[in-house]
Amino acid sequence: MGYNSSIMLNYTNNYVHLLPEMPVMVRDSPQERAAAPHTHDYIEIVLVHSGHGLHCLQDSCGNVLTNSIIKGDIFTVLPGEIHFYCECEHFRIYNICVDCEFFASLTDELNTLEKFQDFFAAQRSFQINQLHLTPMDFLRVESLLRQLMHCKYSQRSSYFLAFRVTFLQLMLELFDGMSGWKKSPAMVDDRLFTLIEKLEAHPEEKIDLEKLAKENGMSVSKLAHKFKDIIGMAPIEYCNLLRLERSRRQLEETNLSLNEIAATNGFCDSNYLGRLFKKRYGIPPASYRKKQMFCSQDQWKIKN
Repeated sequence: MGYNSSIMLNYTNNYVHLLPEMPVMVRDSPQERAAAPHTHDYIEIVLVHSGHGLHCLQDSCGNVLTNSIIKGDIFTVLPGEIHFYCECEHFRIYNICVDCEFFASLTDELNTLEKFQDFFAAQRSFQINQLHLTPMDFLRVESLLRQLMHCKYSQRSSYFLAFRVTFLQLMLELFDGMSGWKKSPAMVDDRLFTLIEKLEAHPEEKIDLEKLAKENGMSVSKLAHKFKDIIGMAPIEYCNLLRLERSRRQLEETNLSLNEIAATNGFCDSNYLGRLFKKRYGIPPASYRKKQMFCSQDQWKIKN
């Protein structure tokens, strides 16, 4: 997996149309089965939109780190870093290309993010650093990406302020949350991808690790280890996270009781839901719903 430096591709700001008045570009990019090694002059934040493949990061000595990537994964590529893709299947990504000068102008704010140094430090260590979004998180991030690009077409004199605020909100969502954090390489395993897709589609269903391990031809410990390598957290932990995300959305959008929400999402009772909810979000479910109701009422008053 070495490279020939004489044919190394280097993409510049002009290639992705980065301009002073629009220093971030979001590209929705279908990918071939493999992509040649390349570098770029800008910062790249990659969000996997669909499919799966291998991402390879290469240092100046030719050493290569290879890691599997699936829908919802996020990683960064800094200027001058060599990377490429291979063994891609139905693979599509969002490339968030950021001008370095614009990014540097936000350093004071961005440096407060929990994961900023790991993902953006100029002299970061040569290792796997990847986050994984739940389906709910993914939808929120997609919405922010759309808002970011809508700023490009705004005729308002304040468009750049809106653009800057939206970009900071995107960075906060991506690099200061509680997403699964992957730090060790994992290889492509279709059995695990199918399992993850099923779990994300139906997190309310009871998870039986022994049964799942048997169905996938591996021990429980091996299943749990492989799962954590791909997602960044254990199967039960990820299942509870998915259930909590759905519960939070139902608190915001429905009038279901806490008992109904708990039952709908696979929790044994509302007390258990309450304990996990408060641990993750720092507030009990009932208080969260009241807070959301007040916010909605205030927004309605402002609009009307």
